Amino acid sequence: MMKFDRRVHDGLSGFGLSSVRGLLYSALILGLALVFSMPTAAQRITGTLRGQVLDPSGAAVPDAQVTATNQETGVSVKVTTTSAGTYSFPSLIPGTYKVEVEAKGFKNFLKTEVGVIANQDNVADARMDLGVATEVVEVSGGSVAIQTTSADLNNTYDSRAMELPNGAGTLNGSPLNLAVLAPNVVAQPGGVTGIGGSVGGTRPRDNNFTVDGVDDNNLGVTGNNSTVIPDAVAEFNLTTNQFSAEYGHSAGGQFSLVTKTGTNNWHGSGEWYNQNRNYNSLDNLTKGAILNGSLPGQPAFDNNRFGGTVGGPIIKNKLFVFGAYEYTYLHGQGTPTAFTGPTAAGMATLQANAADSAVKALLANFPVALANDAGSVTIHTGGVASPTTAVVPIGNITIFSPNFQREHDGQVNADYTMGRHQLGARFLFNQENFILPVNSTQAQFNQAEPIHNRKIALNDVWTINSKLVNDLRVQYSFFSLSTLNPCTTCPTDITINDLLGGVTVGPGDNTFQKQNSYQLADSFSWSQGKHSFKFGGQYNHLRL
Repeated sequence: MMKFDRRVHDGLSGFGLSSVRGLLYSALILGLALVFSMPTAAQRITGTLRGQVLDPSGAAVPDAQVTATNQETGVSVKVTTTSAGTYSFPSLIPGTYKVEVEAKGFKNFLKTEVGVIANQDNVADARMDLGVATEVVEVSGGSVAIQTTSADLNNTYDSRAMELPNGAGTLNGSPLNLAVLAPNVVAQPGGVTGIGGSVGGTRPRDNNFTVDGVDDNNLGVTGNNSTVIPDAVAEFNLTTNQFSAEYGHSAGGQFSLVTKTGTNNWHGSGEWYNQNRNYNSLDNLTKGAILNGSLPGQPAFDNNRFGGTVGGPIIKNKLFVFGAYEYTYLHGQGTPTAFTGPTAAGMATLQANAADSAVKALLANFPVALANDAGSVTIHTGGVASPTTAVVPIGNITIFSPNFQREHDGQVNADYTMGRHQLGARFLFNQENFILPVNSTQAQFNQAEPIHNRKIALNDVWTINSKLVNDLRVQYSFFSLSTLNPCTTCPTDITINDLLGGVTVGPGDNTFQKQNSYQLADSFSWSQGKHSFKFGGQYNHLRL
């Protein structure tokens, strides 16, 4: 543990630590920042607030004290302006702030409603008036119309945008679906892998995903690992191009989700999403299956997603917690699969002419058509070259793939301000179970698909002094996905074009995927005059 025994002044030599341990910690952080001064691939959970303080004549005001206070949590951070009158808060939690400026010989300046957006430079300049400190000049801030401090092209969606319809069940209503609303982004084209759409003409597999500033990339599908509850998202930021070396992981879009924190007031919310067969119209295949008797009526479909959030202070202005939970229940019949198969009479003919018991066992897995409405096929009863033949009547079959999902999603966040340290902890979990249809979508062969995801992330934003800020993040995450056959002794899968139109009958293969991710990332910001420098690096260890 570390504490300051006197006010911190500008410069590296201006702070004192009460213990050797604290000195070693600061040396370690500085060493990491310098050793790993390479492009980092992590997006930030925070945003930068910077500006310049000027007097009535337009001259710089040095050594003015600038205080940024989060209007929802009451947490304050202080710096002093440089010789050029500039100031910078490189790592602020996204939200609405008030900025106060105090300087000798000038009236106090107060600017409220200053928005701080993640992964973006946010500007709040101040022009001081001559007068006594007891007088205050108050200005109401607003959004910056033009981004002049960076070439990054950012698209930011706040918590209000999460209330928009965003794909319903697609990715569980994930805010990532909002990416297609951004300029330079098109929906994912067919035949490609990846998630998030094509950004700037790149393939979706070139996209990069982070949650609360730490890596969330799935190495198997080049997409995201985590399902983040929409009501738990404070901000979704998509950087499309011209991003700096700090986001050097991928050439496509940089998808960054930032989850909510608690505030000085307890608050909560509840939500329920519902879709069922009564809201849906029938497609032509389904109508045809009902008319020919393959289906007794409209297929079942029930989709319910409900949950809630709660957050508030444990210690006002210091310790906050936030939690969210969501449960998804999806049951019904999905996409229809249309093919041809033998009728009952045709199956009897095939069984009577089977070469051996192994062939009979394979035929027993074939679906049977209800009516002879697709003609017939001729088989050679004594082998391919045999002159004797038999006619096998066939009919049209429509089988619906299962649509099954049971999912538990949760999020727990904690934030604590301790002196010049802003500490944060994030825990996210997803427990999912799907039914994965095989080619013929027969119930006895469809596979179970369990998914398990856990992520824990810790961060420490240390304001060393008015010029130096260090942002340290660590995370561990675990992801697993399996496809499991329901049968213990599964038959061989088989494809017969004449009978089944190329549809394979039989089970799929059992598959297993696991991903353990360890990440250490550190960035070091240094302001000097009108210049700002940033060093950083990260280490990722992936174990499959």
